[in-house]
Amino acid sequence: MTPYAFFVQERREYYRRHGVPVEFTAFSKECSSLWKELKDDEKSRFQKMSEDDKERFRKESASYHASLGQPYRDSNSKRGRKRKEPGQPKRNMCAFLHFCAEKRPKLRVESPAASIGALAKQLSLAWKVMTPDQKRPYEDMAMRDKLRYEQQKQAYEAGYSAAVTQQGAPGTGGGGGGGANSTSSAPAAPTLGNAAALSRAQFDGQKPIYHPRRKRKDPDMPKRNMSAFMFYSKAKRPHLRAQNMTLRVGQLAQILAAQWKIMSPSEKKQFDDMARKDKERYEMQLKAYRKGEYIPMSDQHDIDQICNMYQ
Repeated sequence: MTPYAFFVQERREYYRRHGVPVEFTAFSKECSSLWKELKDDEKSRFQKMSEDDKERFRKESASYHASLGQPYRDSNSKRGRKRKEPGQPKRNMCAFLHFCAEKRPKLRVESPAASIGALAKQLSLAWKVMTPDQKRPYEDMAMRDKLRYEQQKQAYEAGYSAAVTQQGAPGTGGGGGGGANSTSSAPAAPTLGNAAALSRAQFDGQKPIYHPRRKRKDPDMPKRNMSAFMFYSKAKRPHLRAQNMTLRVGQLAQILAAQWKIMSPSEKKQFDDMARKDKERYEMQLKAYRKGEYIPMSDQHDIDQICNMYQ
């Protein structure tokens, strides 16, 4: 929590002890005003509380990530974790993490209401009081896991190097040589040994795809004008729905579109007039919106009025 949050918390507790009712807006304004008037030496107490709370959170987060076998990055560390390559071996775990992996399920059954942080604390305390003989099985597990990781890592890196050599440098053939052989040779087929490495080599050549965010529409903008067909659908859909209660929305739209196509210009005229009036309404409201003179509440009322004019 921030120093100001601790100050507000203390002020709220003061009101609670004295039975003073708190109204949120007035209380927020009062706290803001009082905080601005505090001297630096008076604020230092709340800053110390904030620093202690930050350190508590850092330790609990580190303990939690350690219990899951994950590295911990605090808010001051650089963002952006390096992407794990396809087929890359899983890192080895230390003796304490092997202990946690074995004991956590049993502890969870015994204490189902305990939080993850509380479980991590219990595991950490249990590990600290264990004797070297009690820790030895987990240290042996950690040693075997380390050998496993080193062997898999060597095989992975060897497969990656072989795949890059087979693919060759840009502009050359698969074997890296020149001449006719380089133009006719095909890339080596991936095998079980180098499939992951080939995936990594192919991944390295890709560029991330950037999807720009869609600009959020201002909710106070005027409602766009409707087309003649949209006015026709608005007028006929309730009647069509009453006659065919089992039709889905897509089926209703198909029927309305088919009816619209066979209508004569004279039959479409009233809906064309509605669309023209609605376009004038939209352009007028958009002009007022750009000038800052638009009142966002009358769109649907104006559209309904246009519909009523032709009924």
